[in-house]
Amino acid sequence: MEKREVTVLVLCFNSGKTVIETLESIRKQTYPYIHLIVSDDCSQDDTYDKVGEWKKSHGSHFLSCKLLRTRHNLGVSLHMNACVENVKTEWFKGLAADDILLPDCIEKYVKFLDTHNCRGMIYAKHLSFHNSGSVSHYWIDYEEIRYQKKFAELTAEKQRISIAKREVLCSPTCFTNRNDVLKAGGYDLRIRNIEDWPIKMRLIDFGCKMAFMDEYTVLYRVGDSISRSNDIYFKPDFIKLERKVKELYCYPIANRSLIYRWNNAVTNLRYWIIINLCGNKRNRVTQTINIFLGLLNFEKVKKAVINTIYKRKSENMVQEVLKMYEINDSQS
Repeated sequence: MEKREVTVLVLCFNSGKTVIETLESIRKQTYPYIHLIVSDDCSQDDTYDKVGEWKKSHGSHFLSCKLLRTRHNLGVSLHMNACVENVKTEWFKGLAADDILLPDCIEKYVKFLDTHNCRGMIYAKHLSFHNSGSVSHYWIDYEEIRYQKKFAELTAEKQRISIAKREVLCSPTCFTNRNDVLKAGGYDLRIRNIEDWPIKMRLIDFGCKMAFMDEYTVLYRVGDSISRSNDIYFKPDFIKLERKVKELYCYPIANRSLIYRWNNAVTNLRYWIIINLCGNKRNRVTQTINIFLGLLNFEKVKKAVINTIYKRKSENMVQEVLKMYEINDSQS
Protein backbone atom coordinates (compact mmCIF):
# COMPACT_ATOMS: atom_id res chain seq x y z
CA MET A 1 0.00 0.00 0.00
CA GLU A 2 1.34 3.41 -1.02
CA LYS A 3 2.19 5.80 1.84
CA ARG A 4 -0.25 8.40 0.60
CA GLU A 5 -0.86 11.41 2.85
CA VAL A 6 -4.54 12.28 3.17
CA THR A 7 -6.57 14.87 5.07
CA VAL A 8 -9.60 14.37 7.27
CA LEU A 9 -11.67 17.54 7.35
CA VAL A 10 -14.22 17.93 10.17
CA LEU A 11 -16.84 20.68 9.91
CA CYS A 12 -18.42 21.78 13.19
CA PHE A 13 -21.39 23.91 14.14
CA ASN A 14 -22.82 23.64 17.66
CA SER A 15 -21.39 20.13 17.83
CA GLY A 16 -20.24 20.08 21.45
CA LYS A 17 -22.23 16.96 22.32
CA THR A 18 -20.77 14.78 19.56
CA VAL A 19 -17.51 16.24 18.23
CA ILE A 20 -15.16 14.42 20.63
CA GLU A 21 -16.63 11.05 19.63
CA THR A 22 -16.04 11.99 15.99
CA LEU A 23 -12.44 13.07 16.66
CA GLU A 24 -11.69 9.92 18.63
CA SER A 25 -12.83 7.83 15.66
CA ILE A 26 -10.26 9.67 13.53
CA ARG A 27 -7.51 9.25 16.12
CA LYS A 28 -8.14 5.49 16.20
CA GLN A 29 -7.70 5.03 12.44
CA THR A 30 -5.44 2.14 11.42
CA TYR A 31 -3.92 4.33 8.69
CA PRO A 32 -1.17 6.62 10.07
CA TYR A 33 -0.55 9.23 7.36
CA ILE A 34 -3.35 11.64 8.22
CA HIS A 35 -3.52 15.43 8.40
CA LEU A 36 -6.44 16.63 10.51
CA ILE A 37 -8.30 19.91 10.02
CA VAL A 38 -11.17 20.80 12.35
CA SER A 39 -13.09 23.95 11.45
CA ASP A 40 -15.76 25.52 13.63
CA ASP A 41 -18.33 27.69 11.84
CA CYS A 42 -18.80 30.18 14.70
CA SER A 43 -20.60 27.79 17.06
CA GLN A 44 -22.63 29.22 19.93
CA ASP A 45 -21.84 26.32 22.27
CA ASP A 46 -18.59 24.90 23.67
CA THR A 47 -17.50 23.12 20.47
CA TYR A 48 -14.38 25.21 19.89
CA ASP A 49 -13.16 24.92 23.49
CA LYS A 50 -13.72 21.15 23.56
CA VAL A 51 -11.81 20.64 20.33
CA GLY A 52 -9.03 22.89 21.59
CA GLU A 53 -8.58 20.78 24.73
CA TRP A 54 -8.68 17.57 22.71
CA LYS A 55 -6.08 18.97 20.28
CA LYS A 56 -3.67 19.70 23.16
CA SER A 57 -3.78 16.03 24.17
CA HIS A 58 -3.97 14.32 20.78
CA GLY A 59 -2.86 16.75 18.06
CA SER A 60 0.63 15.25 17.89
CA HIS A 61 -0.89 11.90 16.85
CA PHE A 62 -1.34 13.28 13.30
CA LEU A 63 1.08 14.50 10.64
CA SER A 64 -0.46 17.90 11.33
CA CYS A 65 -3.50 19.10 13.26
CA LYS A 66 -5.22 22.45 12.64
CA LEU A 67 -8.13 24.01 14.51
CA LEU A 68 -9.83 26.81 12.57
CA ARG A 69 -12.70 29.10 13.48
CA THR A 70 -14.77 31.48 11.35
CA ARG A 71 -15.52 35.01 12.58
CA HIS A 72 -19.18 34.65 11.67
CA ASN A 73 -21.36 31.80 10.47
CA LEU A 74 -20.61 31.12 6.80
CA GLY A 75 -23.03 28.31 6.03
CA VAL A 76 -21.90 24.91 4.83
CA SER A 77 -20.98 25.70 1.21
CA LEU A 78 -18.77 28.72 1.89
CA HIS A 79 -17.32 26.97 4.94
CA MET A 80 -16.36 23.96 2.80
CA ASN A 81 -14.68 26.17 0.19
CA ALA A 82 -12.66 27.92 2.90
CA CYS A 83 -11.64 24.59 4.42
CA VAL A 84 -10.64 23.01 1.10
CA GLU A 85 -8.22 25.91 0.60
CA ASN A 86 -6.42 24.65 3.73
CA VAL A 87 -6.18 21.07 2.44
CA LYS A 88 -2.71 20.37 0.98
CA THR A 89 -3.17 16.69 0.08
CA GLU A 90 -4.63 15.29 -3.14
CA TRP A 91 -7.47 13.47 -1.37
CA PHE A 92 -9.51 14.44 1.67
CA LYS A 93 -12.25 12.88 3.76
CA GLY A 94 -14.94 15.39 4.72
CA LEU A 95 -16.94 14.63 7.84
CA ALA A 96 -19.65 16.29 9.92
CA ALA A 97 -18.85 16.55 13.62
CA ASP A 98 -21.49 14.01 14.61
CA ASP A 99 -20.59 11.07 12.35
CA ILE A 100 -18.05 8.35 13.12
CA LEU A 101 -15.35 6.74 10.99
CA LEU A 102 -14.97 2.99 11.30
CA PRO A 103 -11.37 2.15 12.37
CA ASP A 104 -10.10 1.10 8.93
CA CYS A 105 -12.05 3.69 6.94
CA ILE A 106 -9.08 5.69 5.61
CA GLU A 107 -6.96 2.57 5.07
CA LYS A 108 -9.69 1.10 2.86
CA TYR A 109 -9.86 4.22 0.71
CA VAL A 110 -6.08 4.36 0.23
CA LYS A 111 -5.97 0.68 -0.75
CA PHE A 112 -8.81 1.32 -3.19
CA LEU A 113 -6.86 4.18 -4.77
CA ASP A 114 -3.87 1.85 -5.20
CA THR A 115 -5.90 -0.46 -7.42
CA HIS A 116 -8.36 1.91 -9.14
CA ASN A 117 -7.91 4.95 -11.34
CA CYS A 118 -10.27 7.34 -9.55
CA ARG A 119 -11.24 10.95 -10.11
CA GLY A 120 -13.55 13.31 -8.29
CA MET A 121 -15.10 11.25 -5.56
CA ILE A 122 -15.33 7.73 -4.13
CA TYR A 123 -18.39 6.70 -2.13
CA ALA A 124 -18.99 3.64 0.03
CA LYS A 125 -21.49 1.94 2.34
CA HIS A 126 -22.52 3.14 5.78
CA LEU A 127 -24.48 2.11 8.83
CA SER A 128 -27.07 4.59 10.06
CA PHE A 129 -27.49 4.88 13.80
CA HIS A 130 -29.64 6.68 16.33
CA ASN A 131 -29.02 7.33 20.01
CA SER A 132 -31.84 7.63 22.50
CA GLY A 133 -30.34 8.12 25.93
CA SER A 134 -28.08 5.15 26.58
CA VAL A 135 -29.74 3.10 23.83
CA SER A 136 -28.25 2.87 20.32
CA HIS A 137 -29.73 1.25 17.23
CA TYR A 138 -28.06 0.57 13.86
CA TRP A 139 -29.55 -0.21 10.46
CA ILE A 140 -28.90 -0.12 6.71
CA ASP A 141 -31.02 0.79 3.71
CA TYR A 142 -30.72 -2.31 1.53
CA GLU A 143 -32.43 -0.75 -1.49
CA GLU A 144 -30.05 2.20 -1.35
CA ILE A 145 -27.00 -0.08 -1.41
CA ARG A 146 -28.39 -1.91 -4.45
CA TYR A 147 -28.93 1.41 -6.19
CA GLN A 148 -25.41 2.63 -5.32
CA LYS A 149 -23.85 -0.46 -6.86
CA LYS A 150 -25.84 -0.03 -10.08
CA PHE A 151 -24.99 3.68 -10.16
CA ALA A 152 -21.25 2.89 -10.17
CA GLU A 153 -21.66 0.78 -13.32
CA LEU A 154 -23.11 3.69 -15.31
CA THR A 155 -21.13 5.96 -17.61
CA ALA A 156 -20.48 9.49 -16.33
CA GLU A 157 -23.21 10.79 -18.65
CA LYS A 158 -25.78 8.35 -17.28
CA GLN A 159 -24.61 8.97 -13.71
CA ARG A 160 -25.43 12.65 -14.25
CA ILE A 161 -28.96 11.81 -15.35
CA SER A 162 -29.43 9.40 -12.45
CA ILE A 163 -28.14 11.73 -9.73
CA ALA A 164 -30.34 14.55 -11.01
CA LYS A 165 -33.34 12.34 -10.29
CA ARG A 166 -32.12 10.90 -7.02
CA GLU A 167 -29.25 11.66 -4.61
CA VAL A 168 -28.26 8.49 -2.76
CA LEU A 169 -24.48 8.70 -2.50
CA CYS A 170 -24.19 9.02 1.27
CA SER A 171 -22.05 12.13 1.73
CA PRO A 172 -20.41 11.07 5.04
CA THR A 173 -18.79 8.18 3.13
CA CYS A 174 -17.39 10.30 0.29
CA PHE A 175 -13.62 10.52 -0.24
CA THR A 176 -12.90 13.55 -2.40
CA ASN A 177 -10.18 14.77 -4.76
CA ARG A 178 -9.26 18.34 -3.83
CA ASN A 179 -7.93 19.36 -7.25
CA ASP A 180 -11.01 18.11 -9.06
CA VAL A 181 -13.29 20.02 -6.66
CA LEU A 182 -11.42 23.26 -7.34
CA LYS A 183 -11.34 22.71 -11.11
CA ALA A 184 -15.08 21.96 -11.10
CA GLY A 185 -15.78 25.33 -9.50
CA GLY A 186 -15.87 24.40 -5.83
CA TYR A 187 -18.97 24.23 -3.67
CA ASP A 188 -21.90 26.27 -4.97
CA LEU A 189 -22.30 29.46 -2.89
CA ARG A 190 -25.79 30.03 -4.28
CA ILE A 191 -26.97 27.16 -2.08
CA ARG A 192 -25.87 28.11 1.42
CA ASN A 193 -26.48 24.92 3.36
CA ILE A 194 -26.55 22.12 0.78
CA GLU A 195 -23.03 21.48 -0.42
CA ASP A 196 -22.94 17.75 -1.14
CA TRP A 197 -25.50 17.17 -3.88
CA PRO A 198 -24.40 20.11 -6.10
CA ILE A 199 -20.68 19.30 -5.88
CA LYS A 200 -21.34 15.73 -7.03
CA MET A 201 -23.18 17.02 -10.09
CA ARG A 202 -20.45 19.59 -10.74
CA LEU A 203 -17.79 16.89 -10.57
CA ILE A 204 -19.67 14.65 -13.00
CA ASP A 205 -20.22 17.62 -15.34
CA PHE A 206 -16.45 18.15 -15.15
CA GLY A 207 -15.96 14.58 -16.38
CA CYS A 208 -15.38 12.73 -13.10
CA LYS A 209 -17.15 9.38 -12.98
CA MET A 210 -18.07 8.46 -9.40
CA ALA A 211 -16.49 5.25 -8.05
CA PHE A 212 -18.08 2.92 -5.50
CA MET A 213 -16.10 1.02 -2.87
CA ASP A 214 -18.13 -1.95 -1.64
CA GLU A 215 -17.04 -1.53 1.99
CA TYR A 216 -18.53 -0.08 5.16
CA THR A 217 -16.62 3.03 6.23
CA VAL A 218 -18.83 5.30 8.33
CA LEU A 219 -21.46 5.34 11.05
CA TYR A 220 -23.99 8.00 10.01
CA ARG A 221 -25.84 9.63 12.90
CA VAL A 222 -29.55 10.28 12.31
CA GLY A 223 -30.94 13.13 14.41
CA ASP A 224 -31.54 16.88 14.28
CA SER A 225 -29.70 18.43 11.33
CA ILE A 226 -30.06 21.02 8.60
CA SER A 227 -32.54 18.76 6.80
CA ARG A 228 -34.42 17.10 9.67
CA SER A 229 -35.77 17.82 13.12
CA ASN A 230 -37.27 15.73 15.89
CA ASP A 231 -39.74 18.53 16.74
CA ILE A 232 -41.23 19.53 13.38
CA TYR A 233 -41.98 17.40 10.33
CA PHE A 234 -40.16 19.38 7.66
CA LYS A 235 -37.72 22.31 7.72
CA PRO A 236 -39.09 24.97 5.32
CA ASP A 237 -35.69 26.65 4.85
CA PHE A 238 -34.17 23.34 3.77
CA ILE A 239 -37.04 22.68 1.37
CA LYS A 240 -36.37 26.06 -0.30
CA LEU A 241 -32.69 25.18 -0.69
CA GLU A 242 -33.55 21.74 -2.04
CA ARG A 243 -35.85 23.30 -4.64
CA LYS A 244 -33.09 25.70 -5.65
CA VAL A 245 -30.73 22.75 -6.20
CA LYS A 246 -33.34 21.10 -8.39
CA GLU A 247 -33.93 24.28 -10.39
CA LEU A 248 -30.21 24.80 -11.00
CA TYR A 249 -29.03 21.23 -11.51
CA CYS A 250 -31.88 18.74 -11.83
CA TYR A 251 -34.97 19.96 -13.67
CA PRO A 252 -33.23 20.59 -17.03
CA ILE A 253 -32.30 16.90 -17.08
CA ALA A 254 -34.74 15.06 -14.82
CA ASN A 255 -37.95 16.72 -16.04
CA ARG A 256 -37.66 14.70 -19.24
CA SER A 257 -38.96 11.79 -17.16
CA LEU A 258 -42.72 11.69 -16.53
CA ILE A 259 -42.19 9.47 -13.48
CA TYR A 260 -39.77 12.00 -11.98
CA ARG A 261 -42.22 14.85 -12.56
CA TRP A 262 -45.01 12.83 -10.93
CA ASN A 263 -42.90 11.89 -7.91
CA ASN A 264 -41.74 15.50 -7.53
CA ALA A 265 -45.33 16.75 -7.66
CA VAL A 266 -46.34 14.26 -4.95
CA THR A 267 -43.42 15.39 -2.79
CA ASN A 268 -44.41 19.06 -3.16
CA LEU A 269 -48.03 18.20 -2.30
CA ARG A 270 -46.83 16.36 0.81
CA TYR A 271 -44.81 19.39 1.91
CA TRP A 272 -47.74 21.77 1.31
CA ILE A 273 -50.35 19.72 3.18
CA ILE A 274 -48.21 18.94 6.23
CA ILE A 275 -46.70 22.45 6.55
CA ASN A 276 -49.66 24.65 5.60
CA LEU A 277 -52.69 22.60 6.63
CA CYS A 278 -51.30 20.61 9.56
CA GLY A 279 -48.97 23.17 11.13
CA ASN A 280 -45.87 21.08 10.38
CA LYS A 281 -46.29 19.15 13.63
CA ARG A 282 -45.18 15.58 14.25
CA ASN A 283 -48.27 13.60 15.25
CA ARG A 284 -50.37 10.65 14.11
CA VAL A 285 -52.30 12.72 11.59
CA THR A 286 -49.21 14.00 9.77
CA GLN A 287 -47.61 10.56 9.94
CA THR A 288 -50.72 9.05 8.32
CA ILE A 289 -50.75 11.72 5.61
CA ASN A 290 -47.07 11.20 4.93
CA ILE A 291 -47.52 7.43 4.60
CA PHE A 292 -50.57 7.79 2.34
CA LEU A 293 -48.89 10.28 0.00
CA GLY A 294 -45.77 8.15 0.05
CA LEU A 295 -47.83 5.40 -1.57
CA LEU A 296 -48.33 7.70 -4.55
CA ASN A 297 -44.57 8.12 -5.01
CA PHE A 298 -43.28 5.29 -7.22
CA GLU A 299 -39.70 5.64 -5.93
CA LYS A 300 -40.76 5.41 -2.29
CA VAL A 301 -43.00 2.41 -2.94
CA LYS A 302 -40.18 0.60 -4.75
CA LYS A 303 -37.79 1.33 -1.86
CA ALA A 304 -40.32 0.13 0.74
CA VAL A 305 -41.03 -3.11 -1.14
CA ILE A 306 -37.35 -4.00 -1.61
CA ASN A 307 -36.45 -3.17 2.00
CA THR A 308 -39.37 -5.26 3.24
CA ILE A 309 -38.40 -8.25 1.09
CA TYR A 310 -34.77 -8.08 2.24
CA LYS A 311 -35.44 -7.06 5.85
CA ARG A 312 -33.97 -10.20 7.38
CA LYS A 313 -30.93 -10.08 5.08
CA SER A 314 -30.37 -6.42 6.02
CA GLU A 315 -30.51 -7.25 9.72
CA ASN A 316 -27.95 -10.02 9.23
CA MET A 317 -25.66 -7.66 7.31
CA VAL A 318 -25.85 -5.13 10.14
CA GLN A 319 -24.97 -7.75 12.72
CA GLU A 320 -21.97 -8.87 10.67
CA VAL A 321 -20.60 -5.32 10.61
CA LEU A 322 -21.28 -4.75 14.31
CA LYS A 323 -19.55 -8.01 15.17
CA MET A 324 -16.56 -7.21 12.93
CA TYR A 325 -15.97 -3.87 14.65
CA GLU A 326 -17.12 -5.01 18.10
CA ILE A 327 -19.93 -2.46 18.26
CA ASN A 328 -22.79 -3.04 20.67
CA ASP A 329 -26.31 -2.60 19.32
CA SER A 330 -28.34 -1.89 22.44
CA GLN A 331 -31.58 -2.90 20.74
CA SER A 332 -30.34 -6.18 19.25
